[in-house]
Amino acid sequence: MTPARIFRTVFAALVIVAPSVNSDSSDSTFTSSPQVKRTLRGQPVQFECHVTRLESWQALIWRHINALGVDTIVASGSTIVSGWDSVSVVEQDNGRKNVLHIRSATFDLEGSYVCSISGSSQMQTNRLTVNVAASIVATVPDDSTVVEVTQGHRFQLRCIAEGKPEPTITWTKQGETLTRGENLTVTSAGRRDAGSVRCSADNGAGNPVFKEFEVVVRYGPLVEIESGLIRGAFGTNVTLECLFDSYPPVTDVTWYREGSFDQLEGRLSTNGANGRVVARLTITALDRENTGSYRCSGSNGFGSTSEIISVDGLPFDLRITSSTEGLYSDQYTVSWEAKSLSPLLETDIRFSLEQNADVSEDDSNVTDLFPDIQRTLRVVPAAAGEDRTPNRSDPDPVYRQEAVLEDLSSRSTYRISLRSGNAFGFSNWTEDFRFRTAEEGNKAPLPTAKDTTQFKSHSTEGDQTRSSAHQRNKNSNFISVL
Repeated sequence: MTPARIFRTVFAALVIVAPSVNSDSSDSTFTSSPQVKRTLRGQPVQFECHVTRLESWQALIWRHINALGVDTIVASGSTIVSGWDSVSVVEQDNGRKNVLHIRSATFDLEGSYVCSISGSSQMQTNRLTVNVAASIVATVPDDSTVVEVTQGHRFQLRCIAEGKPEPTITWTKQGETLTRGENLTVTSAGRRDAGSVRCSADNGAGNPVFKEFEVVVRYGPLVEIESGLIRGAFGTNVTLECLFDSYPPVTDVTWYREGSFDQLEGRLSTNGANGRVVARLTITALDRENTGSYRCSGSNGFGSTSEIISVDGLPFDLRITSSTEGLYSDQYTVSWEAKSLSPLLETDIRFSLEQNADVSEDDSNVTDLFPDIQRTLRVVPAAAGEDRTPNRSDPDPVYRQEAVLEDLSSRSTYRISLRSGNAFGFSNWTEDFRFRTAEEGNKAPLPTAKDTTQFKSHSTEGDQTRSSAHQRNKNSNFISVL
């Protein structure tokens, strides 16, 4: 029997039987619940319809209502009356359970699937939505995944996606969202814009899809240095480094010593990706003649840059560590420490009386009592004792020394500063340090043979220099007076 003839037969049965039956006379009820299903195009799907009972003349009827409201009878019982090849119905439990199978979902099969009992107003309405997984159908640029742009210029990337429902397009870089929509526009490209950029399309139907772009930004070099000051020991080799970051990588790198036009020989090496290049210059046998400032310069056709590194071997971090309050009225022990990569050869001590508590501002002899005289004394560190010699394995060896100033005025304030020297020369003078002697009567005890360094200051008539030095261990090479 042809489908058309089956349809006419069933329809005739419905027309003939239905008028003679009360639509509410059946005690049958639905035991299945309405189903709402979403599936991808081309995937199978099924709906079930269960009732408690059917009369011998009754059947479960399947109807399809599309988005336009067109109502089509699909099946009566297990008989397909619509002629749709993609649909089948399996009857179970004497027809009280029907399973509608759709072998391959299409947009035409979207809509409502109504299961009803013939001769009854009862029905169960199910819903089918057919989706399409997102896909990226076009990109701009479409011929390459690598996009090159010059720093400061504008560029745009584009992703066009299809799917049902409409996909959401998201642009990300290293997991961070940049923007949403088809277009990613950068009005002024910078170094931060270089790298991998991802366009993703997702509509919840199936897995998200991706497209990767590699953005290459051409920019002039930037230079980084670990420190603007490099210290070295006398006679050692010192290597200076400049790290150039640019694209394309720098190829023209030069080294000059400040104040000279002679180009110095250096070495280049790449350091990882993204156009990073290390330029190195080695100074051999460091001495006073080759310390100073050195400039590294690099260019790549999109710009140039330079940086200065100073090379020094002088003592550094010189500071006075003794107390500002002296223990005695006539003498003071000054302590200090200095760092030096080369052996420390000598330290100069410069001091002067700043205020005497026994003189008032109205004293007519104030000029005689406060002569503008600075005394400078030189200390050779070997006399400070072996226990004060720094550990040579330390990265910054620290020298700790002290000296005793004698014949000072009681209750008086003195101003003192220091500088230390090695094979490279002297450091700068420290800032003025002030100490005060004790009240009169608190004189220092008599010296012992263990005392090493002492400076004696005494008064003389007129404007003669009022400083002298002596040492109690009789080492004439230990102290000299400038």
